[in-house]
Amino acid sequence: MAIIFEKRFAPFFWTQFLSAFTDNAFKQALVLMITFRATMSEAETGQLIATASGLFILPYFLFSPIAGQISDKYEKAGIMRRVKFLEIVIMLLAALGFVLAGAGFGWADTYLIGILFLMGTQSTFFGPVKYSIIPQHLREDELMEGTALVESGTFVAILTGTIVGGILILQSVYFAGGALIVFSVAGWLASRKIPFAAPANPDIQIRWNWLSEYGNLYRITKQNNSVFLSIIGISWFWFLGAMVMAQLPNFVKLFVHGDESLYIMFLSLFTLSIAAGAVLTDLLSDTSIELGMVPFGLAGLSLFSLDIGLINYSQLPDDIVTAATALGGSANLVIYRAMLDVCGMGIASSFFIVPLYALLQHRTALETRSQVIAANNVAGALFMLGSAVIVSVLYAREISTPQLFIVLAALNVGTSLYLLASHPEFILRFLIWLLGLTRYKVRYVGRARIPGEGACLLVANPMGWLDWPLITAASERPVRFVHETSKPNSLGSAVLTKWFGAILMADDGSAEASTAAATSIRRALEAGEVVCVFSGSKNAGSATGPLLHEHLAQVLEDATVLGVPIALHELSGQGQTNRGPSGTTTSLRRHVEVQVGEGQPNLACSSELVMTAQQLLANS
Repeated sequence: MAIIFEKRFAPFFWTQFLSAFTDNAFKQALVLMITFRATMSEAETGQLIATASGLFILPYFLFSPIAGQISDKYEKAGIMRRVKFLEIVIMLLAALGFVLAGAGFGWADTYLIGILFLMGTQSTFFGPVKYSIIPQHLREDELMEGTALVESGTFVAILTGTIVGGILILQSVYFAGGALIVFSVAGWLASRKIPFAAPANPDIQIRWNWLSEYGNLYRITKQNNSVFLSIIGISWFWFLGAMVMAQLPNFVKLFVHGDESLYIMFLSLFTLSIAAGAVLTDLLSDTSIELGMVPFGLAGLSLFSLDIGLINYSQLPDDIVTAATALGGSANLVIYRAMLDVCGMGIASSFFIVPLYALLQHRTALETRSQVIAANNVAGALFMLGSAVIVSVLYAREISTPQLFIVLAALNVGTSLYLLASHPEFILRFLIWLLGLTRYKVRYVGRARIPGEGACLLVANPMGWLDWPLITAASERPVRFVHETSKPNSLGSAVLTKWFGAILMADDGSAEASTAAATSIRRALEAGEVVCVFSGSKNAGSATGPLLHEHLAQVLEDATVLGVPIALHELSGQGQTNRGPSGTTTSLRRHVEVQVGEGQPNLACSSELVMTAQQLLANS
């Protein structure tokens, strides 16, 4: 977490923190003013609050396509400073609105609703810059850490901003308005220290027709399947978050029989658990973008959502429970269980969302990164609106809030199956991440030598069934493996091809089989992908022989491909040990090393590269 103190990251971190803080402080102050100070009926107040929420989200649909193009075209630090200065102007107008509302002007509430639309517009233009600037200031091995810090800081800012906004407006409209101006000025001052971030695509022509631009955003995101699925996953997170945040007050009031203080406790547990989970993902990722956490997070979301819906709340007394009294008494074990579930949902959310945000930044082309993030913002807003519609329909059918959490768990299972089936890389990375935490201690040497972009051919020695997970985990990009099989038309071969992108080669040793495989490899490399072939003795059906390498040398003779040798081997005599019942010493964890050699341009398919991989193994 040392980067939070560095000049290349700290000003940006505090700028985005103060933006989220000010946004939520203003929204909470406005909601409380409408709820407690407006002379309206319950229905009128509810309708006005719903309108306010809709107006804040509306700019994401109207202006996100344009905001993404502007962020790609111009220098990003300058954009952030201008957007933050606009926030100062908006907060000045908001302070005026609070004063007018406090003076009893009936139209002031409507005026403040309009200010919320301006805040949504400001956030729309801030969003694409917020995530696209991170990869320009951080190294690849710092991307997970930076994303985790931004996510944890954002949710802490949401919580504290919500609490502070409520306190401010209950004290005085003058105090609230003045404080909001101070917060916005502080954010602008922080933005002035953000380092220069060069334009990603200065030659882009801004297309102002936002409706037709939606089609262009869709085409850009579909160019990379992992990026497109990341957007789906991130949007699903906001669907879940919106549903939980919206129903938490009813849940605490009607089923836990709690007051406002207990609601604030549950809200704090949820948001702070997301923040803590984001920090935990960084600690467990070992500086890499650990996609193996995604299935783990999805499973946790379903399990904790299901459990909170299955709790028997009839055990709780009907008396109003406060935050102070919630932690005592045997009946309050139910409350402890509900709190544990809320915390579990928060932590699982971070295990799910942080790697996807890091992946979105890492695998998106620099010149279109902001536009992809703008598309992500549009999708997130759409999913949140969908969440509100689904909740309304379910409540119209007289579903209870605990039952709603059960429905949420079921929906999450369906989404999980879709994401994992559509992108099995999550499964491979989850396997090696889980094995790395339990059975194996994996050490990577030189993993940064695998290029972040461009065609790359990996040549590795076959070690066993861990070959694919180990090499997949070593690369930040998807890897297509060449796999020998005696049944190329079997169901298993179809799964390897469809789900894992494997390039199959018949193991009959014929020249035709090697030529066909070499041609498929060439096509993959021409598309800029990472391909892995194996050399050496056949092991678990994964090795490819010298005949294939000869054909590769012929078909790729003139191709510009970076060849990277990899040595996989188990380290003997290392690992923790334990004395067994018979007095023998048994190993608790096996140590495995993945050593990546120097890349060799234009030698990708030569015998020299194969010899280099074998030499790496011999010298290890």
